[in-house]
Amino acid sequence: MKQRAGLKVVYIIGNREHKQYKIGKSKNVNTRLKSLSRPPCPFKLELIATYPHGDDALLEKFLHNKFASKRMTAPNGGKDGEWFELTDQELLTVPIYVGEFNEQHPQKFEDMLVPEGPDLGLPKRIEFPKKKVDGWIARLRAKHETLLAELHETAFLLQAAEKYAKPLSDKKLDALKAARAGIGKKTEPEAGT
Repeated sequence: MKQRAGLKVVYIIGNREHKQYKIGKSKNVNTRLKSLSRPPCPFKLELIATYPHGDDALLEKFLHNKFASKRMTAPNGGKDGEWFELTDQELLTVPIYVGEFNEQHPQKFEDMLVPEGPDLGLPKRIEFPKKKVDGWIARLRAKHETLLAELHETAFLLQAAEKYAKPLSDKKLDALKAARAGIGKKTEPEAGT
């Protein structure tokens, strides 16, 4: 099937070490990466992700709004306002946001064709059916909820232990330390006590 010639993708280009990323759109991300990497860019940039969508401008704006509080000036000192300082966790939320966007803005089949090959400069990639991706996202969210519940339970138990635990006397504490070290003497209770 022939690819759409003018399809733009939303990309994330950046530097993981400095945690600085550009969220933009382009017809040719490899060319865009090269142009952003030219001096005076102070560090090496890499292509982090691409998200094809029939309405790339709306998806780009959606992601810009999600990270509005993380905007920064371009690392080369330019006036480009599409740069963001994102933590690793925030970077991992981008596919979830893209999934939410896709639910709100479903695409026509011809808009979902992934442009690839040397003419557009996109890396080859594997596309998964939406149902499968939705299942993965649901399992990740469920695992996240389970981990949060376990964390809250552990915190509650620690607080309860601190609040209700009786402090050990110095004598009992020394006996425990000695027993742990293996040098404690077993003492038999005295007769008549």
